[in-house]
Amino acid sequence: IAHSYAGPATFISWIVSGIAAILSGCCYAELSGRIPSAGSSYAFAFVALGELPAFVTAFMLTLEFLLSGSAVARSWGDKVVEWLRVELSVSEEFL
Repeated sequence: IAHSYAGPATFISWIVSGIAAILSGCCYAELSGRIPSAGSSYAFAFVALGELPAFVTAFMLTLEFLLSGSAVARSWGDKVVEWLRVELSVSEEFL
């Protein structure tokens, strides 16, 4: 993807994105150093914004984990069905 948009400057694009990632990590390190509790998004939102935004943040994280887990489970299920059908020659009526 980077090659399509950056062209011959792909290397520079990687350097810029690496610097942005390092700066983002430094910001999170500074934030976690100022908050005495365990560093989660809920704790950061609770200290910075209050209880309601922290609750919304926790709900969105839970929703994200559920959606990600269901996508991974669906993918693994498809892989297992394909493995059973191709490698073990299980007929379609059992799947």
